[in-house]
Amino acid sequence: MATTTDTVRLTIDGIPISVPKGTLVIEAARRVGVMVPHFCYHPKLKPDANCRMCLVEVEKMPKLQTSCSTIATEGMSVRTATTVVHDAHKSVLEFILANHPLDCPVCDQGGKCDLQDFSHQYTATTSRFAETKRIFQKEYFSPLIETQMNRCVQCLRCVRYCDEVMDVKALAPVGRGTMTEIKSFGAHPLDCEFCGGCVQICPVGAITSRLSMYEYRPWMLKRADTVCSFCGDGCQITVQTKGQELIEVNSAQGAGRNNGDLCARGFFGFHATSHPSRITQPLIRRNGSLVETTWEEALEYVAEQTKRIKLAHGAQAFGGLISGRCTNEELYLFQKFMRVTIGTNNLDSSARYGHINGTQALRRVQGTHRWTVTFEDIVQADVLLLVGTNITEANPITGLQVKEAVKKHDATLLTIEALQPAIGTISNITNLSQHHLCVAPSQFGTAVLGLLKAVVEGNHIDNALRQRASDYVSSISQAVQQLSWDDLALNTGMSRESFASMASSLAKGRRVVVLAGQTLLRSQGAYGICLNLLDLLLVKEQLKWARLRNCCLAHSTSPLRTRAHRWCVPGKRSSLWLQGPPSSR
Repeated sequence: MATTTDTVRLTIDGIPISVPKGTLVIEAARRVGVMVPHFCYHPKLKPDANCRMCLVEVEKMPKLQTSCSTIATEGMSVRTATTVVHDAHKSVLEFILANHPLDCPVCDQGGKCDLQDFSHQYTATTSRFAETKRIFQKEYFSPLIETQMNRCVQCLRCVRYCDEVMDVKALAPVGRGTMTEIKSFGAHPLDCEFCGGCVQICPVGAITSRLSMYEYRPWMLKRADTVCSFCGDGCQITVQTKGQELIEVNSAQGAGRNNGDLCARGFFGFHATSHPSRITQPLIRRNGSLVETTWEEALEYVAEQTKRIKLAHGAQAFGGLISGRCTNEELYLFQKFMRVTIGTNNLDSSARYGHINGTQALRRVQGTHRWTVTFEDIVQADVLLLVGTNITEANPITGLQVKEAVKKHDATLLTIEALQPAIGTISNITNLSQHHLCVAPSQFGTAVLGLLKAVVEGNHIDNALRQRASDYVSSISQAVQQLSWDDLALNTGMSRESFASMASSLAKGRRVVVLAGQTLLRSQGAYGICLNLLDLLLVKEQLKWARLRNCCLAHSTSPLRTRAHRWCVPGKRSSLWLQGPPSSR
């Protein structure tokens, strides 16, 4: 709970409020239910104060202040609805409307447009300013995104989101004054991840999705919240339908663990539901061909065939396969059907080809695989180690948390990936890495061993661990001595100095998060590599692990909690066991 020294008290339109230090005036106003009009402000972005729409009066200040860049201070008195403030808002709208086309009937943002709403609020139906209307040609950033720069209010939200949140830098303002327009770099289509963030964050209809143009108005749509199933990030999305047709997918600020951010698959991938190739009816093979049938007939057919095969060959003649993308409830029902109804334990899933390596390693080290790492743990980490994740592709929203930790909270990023840092590469996570080991997937295990050897030989082992588990420290030290730096360099192409620099950065972290991706977890010897990654946390006397569908995450903030640990060197079957003291069991 925040103490009085962590908060400041101020009044907004006569309403007293206490807010944490550093809170912007526009955010404090929202807390008391006062909506200050704005275009350029967004909670995810740094203050820019370029639209001048959010002007307010602050007592003892001679001029109006932009509430999106003014920090609330003790005793401040703010007024948002005076005649002077109202006239200022109206004047800003007049400047904008002097060049803005009145094409609301054909604009996809109609009915949910900030400019439209504020114009009605301030009745700015005319403008005292007269100049030739600017005319920009319609441009297509791609088959997915269209731009109408005539409608742009130059808030630069899209550019700043692309830079600050996505770290893609695909957009830039071109031109000066009223002739400024948002363009991609070079004379080629947009070069980005197509997350749809620029479409969602645009307050007007300057950047729109081409997948649902001219098809709806907001009041025509029915909305339902659900969870995206493309990866394990578990993003909350809002699906919008018109009749029986899925029109649009988006996610609002503050919604779900993704907080409104989406990837290309989540924002633009909804047409898969209505693709002509999608099977929507059950099929039964008759006379060598698959023909459509009803669900009732299909279920009866399956039940008859299941009963016949079980009577003829027994329950062990059955095997069950289910996708790892199914929900926990579906997985539970399927295994119960196989085990209870049919009577067999012959079950398998794609999860076994990867995640089982991580879970078995966790269970071996700490006795359980049930740990939870949140997005907040990633953002608050001091050091992040990514091994074989390709996180931008596999878990895009988790990747955003990594970027936030590095760019906004100065976390140190260490990467062992097959990716090569390069200028122009779309959101390549290794571009943010302080120490990057570029090795082939087959050498991830060797690289982890090199890092472990550098930690041990660099005297980075936690002193408390030396006292509590001297046998373990001695055993692991002897084991890494068997590894030759020359062999490690030959296999990975990385020098001893590279491993030493990464080990030094890893050792400085008080809160270390390790993310292991599918490329690692599905590789040969992944179980042993996971154990070696856990060793990196054990020698720091810290261990906390969890896993997602596409990533395993290790988080080192808690004391040593291990019942037994096995240290593995590829090609060797030696087992070195650590029995923790009673207090850690």
